[in-house]
Amino acid sequence: MAASDEQAQLILDLFEWFSTFEDSQTLADKIAEAGAVLGGYGAALLSLALPEGAVLGNYNLSEAEMDHFRAKARGAPIEERRARRRRLREQAIPGTGIAYVRHATESDWNALPSPPGRCREGTWDPRDTLYVLMRGRGGEDVGVLSLDAPLDGMAPTEKDLERLGLVERLAGVASNLLETRLYHEGLHRSEARFHALVEQAGDAIFLVARDGRILHANPWACASLGHAPEAMCSMHLRDFVVDFEDAHLDATWERSAARPATVPGRHRRKDGTTYPVEVRYARIQLEGEPALVAFARNVEERQLMEMRLRHTQKMEALGRLAGGLAHDFNNLLTVILGSCDVALHKCGAGGPGAELRVIRSAAEDASHLTDQLLDFGRERAEVTRPIDVRDAVEASAPLLRSLLGRGVPLEMAMPLEACRIEADPSTIGRILLNLAANARDALAEQGTVTVPVRSGAEVVVLEVVDDGAGMDDATQARLFEPFFSTKGDHGTGLGLAAVYGMVDRCGGTIEVTSEPGAGTTFRLSFPRVP
Repeated sequence: MAASDEQAQLILDLFEWFSTFEDSQTLADKIAEAGAVLGGYGAALLSLALPEGAVLGNYNLSEAEMDHFRAKARGAPIEERRARRRRLREQAIPGTGIAYVRHATESDWNALPSPPGRCREGTWDPRDTLYVLMRGRGGEDVGVLSLDAPLDGMAPTEKDLERLGLVERLAGVASNLLETRLYHEGLHRSEARFHALVEQAGDAIFLVARDGRILHANPWACASLGHAPEAMCSMHLRDFVVDFEDAHLDATWERSAARPATVPGRHRRKDGTTYPVEVRYARIQLEGEPALVAFARNVEERQLMEMRLRHTQKMEALGRLAGGLAHDFNNLLTVILGSCDVALHKCGAGGPGAELRVIRSAAEDASHLTDQLLDFGRERAEVTRPIDVRDAVEASAPLLRSLLGRGVPLEMAMPLEACRIEADPSTIGRILLNLAANARDALAEQGTVTVPVRSGAEVVVLEVVDDGAGMDDATQARLFEPFFSTKGDHGTGLGLAAVYGMVDRCGGTIEVTSEPGAGTTFRLSFPRVP
């Protein structure tokens, strides 16, 4: 067999050997080893960089040296590496991809002390390197095989360069295989990142065919709708999109052609309940076919927060209005009450005393209403201090039992630990009286009112619970509005509005849980203080 045939067979055998290594790092190490052995060198470094990834192959280099090379590779942009390979190509021996670079000048070399066992002239400078450039499929140099420290310690001769031609052929064949490995590994990493992004996303993500069939749904989509993944992939948009129409899908398809389209809607869970969503559709190509990727976000919590914000803003506006009116009305009542007292004093036992007392009683009732308006509008002057909610509840118990009547027992549950909050001492009593009156009307003289107190790490919770008629959602939505009442002509609609103002003034919050026929729970949470 001719020498050239032997070399070709050797390259083929090495290529088949290289093909048995599946990961790019092991393959790069084996290519570096083969290049060093074929060329007669004691150490080698292979550096190959592509947009899909980069790899450093090592043969007979220490870990410290490899750490140095890895640090340099991490800090070098790909354009800088390409420029370096172009410079090496310019320095290469004509007709080859081999460049011999002396990194020290002659004067620098002569100034160095002679290493033991070496002479200066014609020997290998440890800082000199022989580079074998590696071409990629596109004809561009994509990597370099650096050979260091020839085994005979001598600089390369023409005979050596003939042997290195085999190394160059090997590098050219191996670079294609290594390039393929890096491409597939980069593709695998990209797929893994995409899979992690989609599978761990906090939004429901669907791949939708042109006709509305679900091609894929991520775990969040399956959990949100309550369907198993295999069930989702056999479903159609109409199976869970409320009020789905083919015309809507056609319109979304057209709108998403130029840019992603955002569509509000509602999705139906497996149990039949629905929730609001905001869906963003984008047109993509999937395996050569057009499709939609849909990102569906549950906006139920956001809508609830927006509703609460609007309610808070409305209550603040009403509070300012109510507070201003109450102040002006109180000034008028002061004049009326004072004039009644003067007139009653002048009348003595006779005259229109009875009529004046009626006027005064009505003015006192009106003054009570203005006090409630001031409570709601946060205009009442108060002096706050740390108080124990347990003491305030127990002090209010006699009044609460009298208000509820004998037919409605009052039960209380107190913790052993202190439940201190910052409030006016009379605030808790006024809150409980208003909530107890509301519970009494809901019970119609039959049922139980419970007042439990709980102490947490940061809040003190006070509840007023009744097992009365309860309320529907429409009533709960307007519960704290001033002048809203379910008692007809018998209520002023200011009691719960005043409670809302007092709780807010203490820095607390109030929640209501109620269903028709299932009673009502008012849950008040106050910041706990030491």
